[in-house]
Amino acid sequence: MKKFLMVVGIAGLLFTGGIAKADTNRILEKIVLYPANLVMDALDTFTVNVGIGPVLEARLQATAAIWGGGRVGLCGKVYKAYNRQYGLGVEDGWYWEFVSIGEENLGVLESTSLVNKYTENRTGFPEPFNPVYRNGSRDYWAIGGSLGGLVIGDLYIHPVDIADFITGIFFYDLKGDDLIFDDFTW
Repeated sequence: MKKFLMVVGIAGLLFTGGIAKADTNRILEKIVLYPANLVMDALDTFTVNVGIGPVLEARLQATAAIWGGGRVGLCGKVYKAYNRQYGLGVEDGWYWEFVSIGEENLGVLESTSLVNKYTENRTGFPEPFNPVYRNGSRDYWAIGGSLGGLVIGDLYIHPVDIADFITGIFFYDLKGDDLIFDDFTW
């Protein structure tokens, strides 16, 4: 009964002009796109990539600042990666790191349209303000790892996206990445 009264109250505000037209559109967007946004936010919480090629990699990461491992080689990958990157790409380069000091020259050189191309070339401590993290190509706060030789796999969880998913249940978009009606216009 409470849910019914809340829906009637919201409908009354929408149709009597108690809420501005822009607010009405935002409320309608939230309600109509709620299931799709919840699914997208749930998918954002993890990364699973699989690659094949002349590559050797081992990495364990508690954030980009705290990890250890190394890599050398080139591989083609199938991506279900951070920041809604889905598709194929060619990753090439090397890195080594122990705790928070290391060197890296790694990038996605070729890719399909939904996978970001980038190159990260750094020495020393990885900074969260690096353009590779700011533009969404990689997640500074990811937890997980990569392992393999000739065939490699990546598995990471994204704590900020988990928080975005939880707040999305209550109609709050923490990351500002929810779908809106304008995303569907040509």
